Amino acid sequence: MYRTRAGRVQDNQFDFPIFKPLEFDEKLGTYLMPAVLRRDRKLVFIEFTRLGRTNIFSTREGLELVDQGNMKTIRAANGARFLFVHYPDGKLRCATIKESTGVTLNLLYTSNGLALHGVVDSSGRSLTFNYGDEGIRSLTQTWIANLEGVTKTWAIR
Repeated sequence: MYRTRAGRVQDNQFDFPIFKPLEFDEKLGTYLMPAVLRRDRKLVFIEFTRLGRTNIFSTREGLELVDQGNMKTIRAANGARFLFVHYPDGKLRCATIKESTGVTLNLLYTSNGLALHGVVDSSGRSLTFNYGDEGIRSLTQTWIANLEGVTKTWAIR
């Protein structure tokens, strides 16, 4: 879950399940983004509707989506940006989250887009998911400590 104060009103605060894809409803011509309301943990879908004939979609909650073909950028009222990329499986997955402060989190998927391979933040820390036949086999984290690169791997049993 990614926490942001996306809405304009105190009651409209959401957590975004960033591993869930952004969906496009062909029939209605709208984008749907899953979100969890903080106040009661209820799952909702935020609907982005097109503004006129532009490539810009907006929500009642104060979010804006810019459709750039295979990339979609969602901008929150707090300045956070979410970049969604079209993967070979046809899903739009969140690839980057950038805070208004410049802090960035990149989500790296396998080439087919079916599994999250790793996460890298703007300070250079990374987390890699190592898969086996039955799912995640281990996690490998790398970071800088005392001017040296450090790597640690944890096995999943």
